[in-house]
Amino acid sequence: MLFRSTTGDALPIHAELRSAGQPVFEATVMANVQVPSRSFSTTLHKYAGRFANVPTDPDANRVSAMASQLSQFLAKDTGSADIYVYRTVSVSLRDDGQDTDTMANDGIYSGELPSSETRIAGDYEVTIRAQAILAGGRTVERIAKLATICNVGPADKNKSRVTIDVSPDPIGDVRIATVTVVPFDKFGNAAFPGSGSAIDISAVGA
Repeated sequence: MLFRSTTGDALPIHAELRSAGQPVFEATVMANVQVPSRSFSTTLHKYAGRFANVPTDPDANRVSAMASQLSQFLAKDTGSADIYVYRTVSVSLRDDGQDTDTMANDGIYSGELPSSETRIAGDYEVTIRAQAILAGGRTVERIAKLATICNVGPADKNKSRVTIDVSPDPIGDVRIATVTVVPFDKFGNAAFPGSGSAIDISAVGA
């Protein structure tokens, strides 16, 4: 079982093991977590000025239109066309009532991916492997695969980018200004395309 989180939050991981309805004790349970090494949304923003023929409405449709172009940019600049890059972090799960485990010997093995490993927004894929010796000496192994999303954190005013373009020719005494805001969280993750409705902007008079 996983919980949705935001960047910089520890990611709890739980696995329940039972045999004939009873908790399984003294199992060896490990979780291998595929952690993104590069933020997809931040990479999109990096190449924003190079995309061509990208739809603007709705925002969500832009992602699929950008994917093939982004792959070409990465192949040229980095030598690899892989859009999603991961590394593996191992987490040991325990059922002893210590640390993140709330009750010993209840068959629920618990652990967490520490907050230091969740600074990049994206999908986190988890493979849990459990090995136990059941009554009668029979050894069993079980594998479960899970996935969750680590969302971009709250906008950081010191990381976010604001640009203002003022029209060269006034209309009467008024000039039109276009304000572009790209929110970044404190870890440098850019807001994901399609998240515009979740972003609130307020103006403060000078």
